[in-house]
Amino acid sequence: MPGIFSGSGSAAFHGSVDPLCAPIPPYRPVRLPSRGPAEFVILIFLFLTGTTKVTLTLRPERTPVYIGDKVTMECRVEDSITDLTYRFHKVGNGHNYEVKQTTERTYTIESVSQSDSGEYQCDVYRAGYPQVLGLSNRVTLTVHEHPKATLTLRRHRDVVYTGDTVTMDCRIDDSFTVWRYQWYRGNVANRGSPTKDVTGPTYTIQSVTQSDRGPYWCEAQRDDPPHRSRPSNAVSLTVKDTVAMDCSTECNFTGWRYHWYRGNGAYWGSPIKDVTGHTYTIQSVTQSDSGAYWYDTCRDDPPHRSQRN
Repeated sequence: MPGIFSGSGSAAFHGSVDPLCAPIPPYRPVRLPSRGPAEFVILIFLFLTGTTKVTLTLRPERTPVYIGDKVTMECRVEDSITDLTYRFHKVGNGHNYEVKQTTERTYTIESVSQSDSGEYQCDVYRAGYPQVLGLSNRVTLTVHEHPKATLTLRRHRDVVYTGDTVTMDCRIDDSFTVWRYQWYRGNVANRGSPTKDVTGPTYTIQSVTQSDRGPYWCEAQRDDPPHRSRPSNAVSLTVKDTVAMDCSTECNFTGWRYHWYRGNGAYWGSPIKDVTGHTYTIQSVTQSDSGAYWYDTCRDDPPHRSQRN
């Protein structure tokens, strides 16, 4: 290699050398103990590895990022070198595979998934030159799932009847705050129909009817990351009909005791036990409750009895 080595026990770069091929610009002498095969091994190693400073950065810089977020990696070269090709690699666990090769210095994942988590690194080279000019630092991409919403139904009893008040609560399973809640009625997979004017964590239906039956679910959004929650579980609201009968006497006497019957009034029918008030309510009415109902009243003082109704 004429013109490269000079001086006893030393090696130095001389003459016209392309700066892209120079491992340590400006060219510095490399002191060797003696001239021999070792000189050529070291020189070739320095020549092929390159020392151009390459820096890989991640945008957004925060970690973690969440599923569906947009992530950009930028590979920057310190020297003013043009016509570069950038290679982005995913590394770790004994694997190193190229995810993108481009003349642009950025690599963007438009919608990240958890499978994109891991360490990344980039290197740069120039067409026509065999050596890598520089290898960057590693950056770690951590992709998390969004917090999950949980929907619960408040109830004072196991069955909801027409006329009851029903309240549902939407809770986010995380420490993040300032959520805006969306409530939906229908199938989660099909998004259902949003309920209007309800943005808080509680949704109340006053005096439910049969038309309020069906599945309900919720989710939430916020301005800062994480920007949204995962959809909640669906809660199915089942409403059973209630029938209430009320009797009254057309007078101002008090102290009445009420007797309720089911069947033909001419034959008294069957007395209904344990109902002595002026109202008789059938919770969760069914076809078997069909039929005639009537009542009469009595009291200790005159008039002792009312007309049957």
